[in-house]
Formats: sequence, structure tokens, C-alpha cells
Amino acid sequence: MFLNLNSSLCSSSVKLSKEGGFLLVVDNPLSWEYTWGIRVPVEAAGQCSVTGPDGKPVPSQMLRLSVGSELVWAASKAANEDSNKPTAELALLVTAPPIGHSVYTVTRRAGIAAGDAEQQGEGQQLAAPTSVSTLASNSSVQLSSGKLQLTVGPAGISSVAVAGISVSYSSTLIKYQGNFHGSGAYTFTAGGTPTAPAPSKVVVARGPLVQEVRQSFPDLPGTLTTRLWAGQSHLEVEWTVSPPPATNEWEVFVRYSSSIKSESLWFTDANGREYQQRRRDYRPSFTLPAGATSTHRLPANIYPITSGCYMKDAEAIMNVAVDRAQGAVSMSDGQLDINLHRKSADDDGKGMFQALFDHHVATGTHIVSFGPARDGAATKQGSTRRHYEQVNAKVVDHLQLLQPASAKDACPGQH
Repeated sequence: MFLNLNSSLCSSSVKLSKEGGFLLVVDNPLSWEYTWGIRVPVEAAGQCSVTGPDGKPVPSQMLRLSVGSELVWAASKAANEDSNKPTAELALLVTAPPIGHSVYTVTRRAGIAAGDAEQQGEGQQLAAPTSVSTLASNSSVQLSSGKLQLTVGPAGISSVAVAGISVSYSSTLIKYQGNFHGSGAYTFTAGGTPTAPAPSKVVVARGPLVQEVRQSFPDLPGTLTTRLWAGQSHLEVEWTVSPPPATNEWEVFVRYSSSIKSESLWFTDANGREYQQRRRDYRPSFTLPAGATSTHRLPANIYPITSGCYMKDAEAIMNVAVDRAQGAVSMSDGQLDINLHRKSADDDGKGMFQALFDHHVATGTHIVSFGPARDGAATKQGSTRRHYEQVNAKVVDHLQLLQPASAKDACPGQH
């Protein structure tokens, strides 16, 4: 999504979508061809059609504006003063050649009903509509990308099947809240039993290109949206956490649970590529103090990650690729918890000279992939590289191509 880790609001694509359309330029700095799903904020009125570099129609789909986008826009003073607020997202799969770029043309067609998915004119195809349903108790649905299958029930996702294996899988938000003595920007002392509520509502949105599972949680200011792109073998999990409360200390994690028998082991990246084995309640060179495995068990087992983490058993592997530096811990076999948002009540005395209190909305994405244990290296490296080394995309006005190069280089829609 064109949020650029909370620092960009992308009103340029919304403005141009109102005016008739824009060009989407996808740059690939990598040495291999790259295909990835992207979402561009647009005006929902009417429908958009997309043509690729070869002039042929490209499948696309209108999505509801993500919760992350809604909260980031609502919290931004600049956004509230901007008349070009997005009301929907245009989703499409883009492909760019090695060390090259591709140009996609997005055209807005006003006045066409949202349910009309017919081809309209030479080389133009409208975005298909999405069906949305809220799961009731004792109901479940099957979703498939053609390579990966999900089973979804009223409590969220319950299993995933891919490449001949089937694994129990679920995702939820958890929080630790209380008075954590000494916790701060550089010190992590959270502990106790986390609050792990079941989702209050599970909504499934289905379309020909993207399928979504949206989970909302009671007593937790956050949501999870899991996306399944057509033809892809991974899950895209968008997490969103609202600003923390004014009182008490607060740590929010996303928990990925599976049936993988990890035997107290998980792996985290040490330098963006190399992975190190981690064992719960253990250090290879010294014995942990007695209190570290009781009152401070969580901080004694959390490790920093910059690109990802994974766990495996004899049958399967689960890998999570992140889009920023975070902390990862496995408190039980088959579980990976990743820290998303924090708040401390006091200064930890490590040089910041203030308590840690980020009053902003936090939102981002994880790429969760599964595969047979024998293909573990390919599963881990593929999803991590795709998320960590994404293509660059920018929105360009058709007329801007006629301007001097210096003006084009200053495009405000670049990400």
C-alpha cells in the first residue's frame, strides 16, 4: 500500500483519479523479474480500468479503504486539510523486468455501476466488484489463490494448505498492559499474562484478484487484514494499532500460531540475511538468572529482527517477513509473536531522558509463508526478499511526461 511506512498520504493518485487517470511507473532495481500486488488509493466514484505496458487489459479490483489508511488519514492534520482523501483502493498485480521499469495506465470511468464488470472498449477492462460477508457462528468458508488454500471460521483463519502440506494456523493481536518497572525506549521489561481476545467480527471479502479476511478485536485498538492474492503462495497480513492509552505501560504484539512442533526453537535474522537459531529460556554461553525465566521471561526471550523470522519441524516451515525492525519471540511451540507498538510510563535512564510514548497510529505488513520443511530455504528467502527488496512505484500525471526531466524527477507520488 502506498503509505510508505506512515510518512506518505498519497493524495496525488486520488486527485488524478478524479481527473481521469494517471500512469503508474514501476521501477525494479533487482536482477530478476518481479511480480507483486500493490494497492493504490483512489476516488471510489465510478470504476477504474488498467492497461499494461503492452497495451492489453490488466486485471484489477476495487477494495474498501484499509483500516490503516483510514486511521493514518484521520490522525494527520495535513490530511484533514486535503480535499483529495481516498475512498477506495485499486488493487493490481504488477510485473517489472530485471533492472528496468514498467508503465501501467489507470483510467477512470465515471458513471458505471459498481456491479458492471464487462469489458468496456478496446483495451479497457473495469475492476471487478468484491462480495463481502460477515461470518456467523458455526460457519466457515474456503479461500484459494490457486496455490494456497485458507479455511476461515467465525474466530478467523483456522488452517492453511500449500505445496502438499496442511498446517493449523491463526493470527491475533495480544497486549501486555500494566506497570513494567524500568521499561523504556532501550529497556524491555514487559511480563505477565497477555490479553488475547478472540476477534469480535470476521469479515471475508472475495474478488477475482484479491481475497481479504478482516479481523476486529474487542478491548484492543487494532485490526488484522489478511490478503490472498491470485496466483500467489503467501499471505499478506496488514496490521494496524491505534495510539496507546494515556495510562499504564503497553506492549502490543501480533501472534501467529501454528501446529508446527518447533521444540522451543525459532530463527531470527542477524544481519538482514543470515539467520541465527534461538532457544527458549536458554543462552549457549551462560546460564540465565533464576528470575529471567519467571518474572522476566518475555524480555529474556525476545530478539530483534530486521527482515524476518521463522520456525520449522520435520514436516513444515512457517516464515514471517517484516517491513521494519521489530522484536520477535516464541513463548510456546508453534507460535511467533512480533512486537508492533509500545508505551512506557517512565524514562529508563539510558539516554533518551523521556518516557517512550508514540501517540501515532502504527500500521504495516508482514508476509507469512508456509512450505514443506525440505523447501525451507526457498520459502524463507523468497518471501523475505520479496518483502525486503520491493519494487519502487510512483504515480505520474499523463501530462508530466511532456515536462523536462527535472520536473518529472520531483514527482510527489514516488514511494
